[in-house]
Order: sequence, then structure tokens, then C-alpha cells
Amino acid sequence: MIINYLELNTFFSELPDKVAIATSGGADSMCLALLAAQWAQQFSVKIVCLIVNHNLRAEAGEEAQIIADFLNKQGMESHILEWVGDKPTSGIQNNAREARYCLLCEWCNQHNVEILLTAHNMHDQAETIMMRIQHGTGIDGLAGIPVYTERQGVKIIRPLLRYSRQQILATLQASNWQYIEDPSNSNNKFTRVKIRQLLEKLDAENLLANRLNTLASNAARAVSFINKFVNKTLKNIAKKKRLGYITLDFEKFIELEEEIALRVLCRVFNYFNKADYAPRLESLIYVYKQIKHGVKFHITLAGCEVKGDGNMITIWRENANMEREARTLQALTVGKEMLWDKRFIIKADKDNLFVRQTMLEDWQIIKRSLTNSVKLESSRIVYTTPVICDKGGNMVAHPLFDYYLEDVEGKISISLIEFC
Repeated sequence: MIINYLELNTFFSELPDKVAIATSGGADSMCLALLAAQWAQQFSVKIVCLIVNHNLRAEAGEEAQIIADFLNKQGMESHILEWVGDKPTSGIQNNAREARYCLLCEWCNQHNVEILLTAHNMHDQAETIMMRIQHGTGIDGLAGIPVYTERQGVKIIRPLLRYSRQQILATLQASNWQYIEDPSNSNNKFTRVKIRQLLEKLDAENLLANRLNTLASNAARAVSFINKFVNKTLKNIAKKKRLGYITLDFEKFIELEEEIALRVLCRVFNYFNKADYAPRLESLIYVYKQIKHGVKFHITLAGCEVKGDGNMITIWRENANMEREARTLQALTVGKEMLWDKRFIIKADKDNLFVRQTMLEDWQIIKRSLTNSVKLESSRIVYTTPVICDKGGNMVAHPLFDYYLEDVEGKISISLIEFC
């Protein structure tokens, strides 16, 4: 059975003007490009095909050009994105995937494309679940690859997740669309390829693949419910402080079920480091037990500092883990927002203003000028905040302390990104 291009309509509440497609040249992505071409022709949607050349094989550049030429002949705009620089010697597939998503999302952001389609299919989902089971995953891992996700502000949709490779190949053959086989897909030095070959031997009728996809759907539904409950819990026990740190109500926290408490901690850590994955479970459990027993502690974990004293739990960005750019002097553009250290949104309405990390000497000056004492869970938090400077790097203001040396009051706004 071939796939009908009208299926694409089911993934949008309203049709977009423009959509990008991650097009590797393999059967899956070329099938998606074919369906998108048919869909775009009927509904006047602009389609752009993005081909990433990882430069991992000598022939990869030529193959990328062949695919681009083929798509251009079909009247589809295409662009080749190059992964340049040194390549890893281990973890090649994971690193290549990260590089691919970064290149794709950067292109979309630069060209005001809000939606990116990728061609993961039913078998990709089954392989992912098997790999995660092999690594001892929990319920989150069993949820597998989501249909909808977001990365770097780009909405990613995977319309082919419900379809088998047989359906994809049949769809391509029906329209005589070409594709290229990547030899790495049959290189059994990769774990995914070994699992793929195993599934092919055991699952000629796709029964196991279907069951694994059902497992993923069931797990995703449970995870969605749990996450909504965690969101409500966070709103009840967490406070986001003006200086960019978070406190958790001790009494309410220790009353939580362990699973929810661990997820609350994980959500806070990920807020600061913007990771797509959780800290190690053993580390989370260690922090949880310290809090639960009312022990005084101060540790670093997952790019954060965590302090507990039996009354309050305080978590803030670890100084050493701040963005490299935050440590340097960065120019503010009048009227344009800057995301500083992934936490603060800064906007200036005056020329020749800059921002950098607060230093010890800045804090000493600010403290002497404050009329009221400032209570901080740790003075180390101050050094993870932004200070406004002139072009020489000299502090002119620290709006978070309502401190102004020059006439910039009301001309600088600083706010924190949303937490939950």
C-alpha cells in the first residue's frame, strides 16, 4: 500500500506557508520529499529540501549533489549544508545526528522557516525502543521518538512514523523516484544496524515492529500525564528568583512521591543547562536522599550548584558551566533582544552598551551602594548574573539590583526565560 500525500494535512491545524524537509537522499527522506511535492502542488505550500553532507565519506559530496540535482529537476528548492571541521573517532552516529540537527535548525532560523519535517519511520521507532531497552531505559525512553518536538525554536514533525519501510519503498516505486543507499546503514559495527538486522530476521511480517510502536505510544501517553503533573507540582513548590536561581519548598518537596521528586529535580537542572537528557539517575537519587534526610549539603551536579539546609533547597547555574560568550564582553543592539547564558533576555534602548558576567569587583561596588541588605542563599549566585558595561568593560549598571552608575535607568530591561 502506498502512502497518500493528503496524510500530511493531519499534522497541521492550519496549513503553513513554508516547510523545510531534512533530505538525506535515502528512501525515507526521498519518500517524504515526494509526498511533500505532491502536497505542496495542491495546497500551495513552499517546500525547501535541506541536504546535510557530513563529509564522513569521500563520495558523500557527490551523492548530495546528485540528490540536489534530482530534486531541482522536480521543481523543488534544495540546499546542501556542510558539516565542516574535525570529525569524532567514536560515537560517530550520535555526533553526526547532533551536527545534522544543528545545521538544519540553524538554516531554518536564518531563513524564517518555523517547521522542519524529518522522515523517521515505524522501523526507526522500533529500533530506537530496542536500543533503549538494551541500555536499561525507563518509561521516558520507552516513549521513543515523538511525532512532534521542538529544537532551537524550530518545530519538528515526523509524518512517516506510522509507516513501514515496505510502504515507503512502494510509494517511491509507484512514482519512479530515485534514492541513494547509505552504506553506513548496513555497517554492523553500529548498534542500530545490528538491531535492524536482527529485527529483519525475526520480524518479516512487522508484528514486533508494530508492537514496539504500540509500546512507544502507550509510554508516551503515560509520560505526557506525568509531565503535566510535574508541571503543576513545580508551580506549587518552586520559586524563580530575580537573580536567576530557583528555590524549592523543603516541606512540600519531602512529601512528594520519589518519582515526582526526581522529575522535579531533573526539570530544574535541565532549565539551567538546557539539556535534552536527564542527569544520571544515581546522582539525582543522591541529591534526593540528602534533601529527604534534611542533611546540610552543597554540591555541583549537571552544571548547577545545589544547596540544602533542611529548610530550603536552592539551585543555581554553576559559574564554571556558564556559556563561554557570557564570560566575554558582548555588544547589545538597540531594540534587539539578547539571550544571555540561555537564561536572561536583555534588551537595550541606548547605544554603546555591553554585557558580561558580574565579577567580584562589581559586586563589592554594588554592596557598598545598597541601602538595604540583600539576602542571598549564596553570594556565588551573583557571579552568574549579567552586568551592563561601557565599551571598555566598566560597569555602568546592574539592573537586577536596581543599581545604576550612569543615565541608563529605564533603558535596560532584563527578564528570565520561562521556567514551567
